[in-house]
Parts: sequence; structure tokens; C-alpha cells
Amino acid sequence: MKLCRYRTSEGIFLGVVNKAETGLIRLSRFGMEGDSLAGVMETFSAWDQVESALDEAGDDLLESVDFLAPVDQPPRRILCLGKNYADHANEVKSLPGQANGVPTAPIYFGKMVNRIMGPAETLRVDLSSGCELDYEVELALIIGKEGSNIAPEDAKSHIFAYTVVNDLTDRAAQRRHQQWLKGKSIDNTFPMGAFWVLADAVEFPLKRKIRSFVNGELRQESETDNLIFSVETTLSDLSKNFTLFPGDIILTGTPAGVGMGFTPPKTLNSGDCVDCEIEGIGWLKNLIQGI
Repeated sequence: MKLCRYRTSEGIFLGVVNKAETGLIRLSRFGMEGDSLAGVMETFSAWDQVESALDEAGDDLLESVDFLAPVDQPPRRILCLGKNYADHANEVKSLPGQANGVPTAPIYFGKMVNRIMGPAETLRVDLSSGCELDYEVELALIIGKEGSNIAPEDAKSHIFAYTVVNDLTDRAAQRRHQQWLKGKSIDNTFPMGAFWVLADAVEFPLKRKIRSFVNGELRQESETDNLIFSVETTLSDLSKNFTLFPGDIILTGTPAGVGMGFTPPKTLNSGDCVDCEIEGIGWLKNLIQGI
């Protein structure tokens, strides 16, 4: 089941994609009001009614709407894994104590963004002060159930949905500050969407193609289960003495092919278009506009 947030001439709506993937059924029909998918996690009891309506044509045609970010503000925290694909870990500079750049324990960091951007939104980014903007397509988990000290076999029950994000990063800021928070948190650099796909509707662990393109050129290509630390391992490890809450967003890492992995580096410029996709989960197509 694919959930989304979108705009028509009548306003902004929350919707679910029908089975034919031609139309959108408005969730307001089932008493789910508001303009953010973060709220629907609290009305999960209505999903049986939604499921029974998925054979319908829908209230709006898929091709006639403008898709928005599923949420425009992070519901809670954005928690990220660094260097979680072996090929990516080996293409970037090693951190101290890591043989061949491959970590022996998960690397966690936070991302503090001004807002979440839409899947087709132009990203207005300040490139004037030496910003070296890089792209990172990633699978993101939306936590739906509170938990700490989660057993690996219970990890799936804590995931509400999956989505696609681009963890855009200022590499110059990473070098300058010798840590990742600042470079990962510059304004207008966190697009998400176009859908939240309910975890119960797909296989676990998720095994899908993940790819990114810059101006139509394929840069990254892998599968979402090629992780050094699996989703279940990550949730179990991260939740030790650390409570995860509904609305937490967890980024699972990016595969090889990022701009800084090339010689010379292929960082982004104003006018570049970055496409990110995960098979059956969602897509992003964002133009970079320097300010």
C-alpha cells in the first residue's frame, strides 16, 4: 500500500494509490484528516477500510496531481547510518580504526534539516561559500511503534513504512568540521517521496533495486539488501538503551557511485538534475538551483 501527500486545484490531500496504480483515493474519506502522513500512524485501525477500497478508480488521477513531501517537517528525529554498503565504504576515505574503510560497527549520525523537500521540488541551495554538494540515494525507514532493546526478530514490527530519500551532503563542510552533522544538515537538501510504502505490504528484508542518476547519467546502482548491517541488526543495535519513537526516520546508507568517489570528484552544480529511485518504493527528481 503506497501512501502519499499531493496537491490538486482543490487543495492538499493525503492519499493511497489504487491497485491499478492509476488513481489516488483520498484518505479523508476514512476520517484521516490533516496534511501530513505523520498523523496517519495514529489512525492505523482504519486501514482495513482503505484496503477494501483499493480496487476503485480513485478520486484523483495519478498523472494529474503534484506530489509533495509526505511530511514537510520531520515528525521526530532523522537518524542515519554512514558507510553501510561495502562498495561505498571502500570508495571513500577510511575513518580511523577501520580496515579498508569498512566499519566493524554501525556508524550513526543525526541530520537536522529545516524541512523535508518534495519529490519533484527544485532545491534552492546556497552554493556560494565553497559548498561541494553531493548526492546519496537511500532507503529510509519510518518507525511506527515505540521500542528499546529491540530483538532482531522483532525489528519488522517496529517499521511503519519505507520511502526514498536523497541524503544530500556538503563534503567541504564535512572536511572542515571533521564530523558529519553540519555537512548533512544544510537547508533545502532533504527530498523524500514520492510515497510511504507500508512495511506490511512488501517483503522483509526488502530486496529492491536502488539507483541514482545525475542529468540522466547512472551514478549509483545496487540492491537494498546489500547492507553491511542489515535493517534488523541496525534496529536492534540502535535501540540498545536508546528508545525509538513513532515518526523517527532512519536512513540505511548509500551504495557506491557518489560524487566524491570519482577522480576528480563529480559534485553537483546549479542546474543539475538528480533522480533517485527504489524499485516499487518511490522516486525523486530534483533540480539543483544555486542561490
